[in-house]
Amino acid sequence: MPNGRSGGFTIAKSRLEELVRSLDSHTPIGRRLPRLSAPATLAPSGHDVDTAAVLIMISEFPGTRIWVEEQDHTFYILHLDHEVEQNLEPEVEKWVMVHPESALFDLLTRRR
Repeated sequence: MPNGRSGGFTIAKSRLEELVRSLDSHTPIGRRLPRLSAPATLAPSGHDVDTAAVLIMISEFPGTRIWVEEQDHTFYILHLDHEVEQNLEPEVEKWVMVHPESALFDLLTRRR
C-alpha cells in the first residue's frame, strides 16, 4: 500500500450505507485487502467486493463514524474495522480500496 495519505474524512455509517445502496446491486465497489498476519507467500492479494459484500461489511462495523482515507489523491480506503479515534490495531482485511473506476468513488469525492 502506498505511503501517500493525502487526506481523509469521516462519514456516518448510515450515510455510507445510503450511498452504497444507491448503486445497482452487485456493482463492483473496490478491493478488500488481505489479512496482515498471514505469511506473505500464503496471503491472498485481496479480492474484489461488490455492493452486497460492502453492505455486509458496513452492517458489521461496530461504530457510527467510518474513516475514509484518501491516498495520493487517486483512491480511497474505507476503514471498516473500527472508528479512527480508537487506538486499536488495524484489521486491514476489513479495509476496502475504492479506485476511480468504482461508482462509489465519485459519490465519495462529492461528499468531501
